[in-house]
Amino acid sequence: MPWPWGTEPGNSPGSLALEPRTIAQLHPVVTRSIALPLLLLLACAPRGGAVPPSDAPVSAASPPAASTPTAPSVVTPPAEPRSEAKPEPVSLRVQGPGPLSDAQLRVLHGSPEDDVPERRNGILKVHEEEHYISGNERTLDLFHSTIADVGGGYVGVGTDQGYLLVDWARSDIAWFIDYDPEVLVVHEIYRRFLLGAASPEEFLALWERDGRDRAEALLRAEASDREAEQLVEAYRSYREEIRRRLGKVKARMEHEALPCYLGDLSRYEHLRQMVEQGRVRSMLANLLDDEALAGIAEAARTLEVPIRVLYLSNAEQYWKRYSPQYRSNIASLPLHGDAVLLRTLLRVSIDKDFHYGTQPATNYVEWLSAPYVRNVYDITGRPEYVKGELSFFTSEGDPSKTWLAKRWRNEHPDEAEGAADQ
Repeated sequence: MPWPWGTEPGNSPGSLALEPRTIAQLHPVVTRSIALPLLLLLACAPRGGAVPPSDAPVSAASPPAASTPTAPSVVTPPAEPRSEAKPEPVSLRVQGPGPLSDAQLRVLHGSPEDDVPERRNGILKVHEEEHYISGNERTLDLFHSTIADVGGGYVGVGTDQGYLLVDWARSDIAWFIDYDPEVLVVHEIYRRFLLGAASPEEFLALWERDGRDRAEALLRAEASDREAEQLVEAYRSYREEIRRRLGKVKARMEHEALPCYLGDLSRYEHLRQMVEQGRVRSMLANLLDDEALAGIAEAARTLEVPIRVLYLSNAEQYWKRYSPQYRSNIASLPLHGDAVLLRTLLRVSIDKDFHYGTQPATNYVEWLSAPYVRNVYDITGRPEYVKGELSFFTSEGDPSKTWLAKRWRNEHPDEAEGAADQ
């Protein structure tokens, strides 16, 4: 390895490295060749200069003291600027009972509503523009075992049906939807009465003739003059209809030995607490429009509340064809794998009741995605019925294996081939 100064030890620049021998010991020729220059050198040397004796050994010049080699210094690259850790996103997941946070309430109650429709349809023309202030399905108890204690999110049309079904399902969040603004007025009356009455007996008494004064006081409390007049007018118009309906529902559940909020204090208190905590939202929503259902879907995802119950009543009978927007609305909902669709089909001409049907909600989406499925009867067929007997049925199956699919593939071979390739 080369030394730091460029020569080996004993060979410092300008010096000779000789063995420690006297000049006389060298070869004679060498001695004579050295002696004469040496004498001349001595003669020219300054006086008083110290000259070593001729027999003194000539020492090799000592090399400079070797310094200890140092390891090359390590250059440390400049430290990268420290990036501040991003805070973890705050979860808005609804977990168990208890008050919702302000952020959760803003998500639940802040999603958009649909516009009031220009006209409301009916199955028959005579029923167009009719207000459905109370339910007319007599045997909703047929749904009880299907939805009991499933929790999660509830989305459903109508008025009193929602409170009964949410009570049974023990839903975590409920969206009561309708495209009739008058239905929302009725829901506001329900909300005020549930908060103002501590028991099911007190709640039912508010719909009785003797409870009118207290009922109207609850409706006027903390309301603007305009809102108070609207609520009181609706109450006076619909009080008797709703009183009869709630009485029939309570009697039916007692006959079937099924618990419900109208007769069971603990169930009533649970429903009342849901309303008090803001877990129930009534909103203007049209199943055929593009705002409200999409907003519900987004809110349910943000709150991490999968929809477990979807109640349509007999709305599907209003349409000769499922619209693309309706199909998209239902597909957008974050449905739980075990979510269930509840539907009814009118058979009033037989016994003034309905067929009651259920369908796995994800299977319903599968049917709606099929271009050959036109309306509800393509899914359910025409349920059989016997006068005086209850009619309960379940719809499911693979739509691609139906005669509808076979006919469509024959009529649209190119589209069918493209669908198969996807």
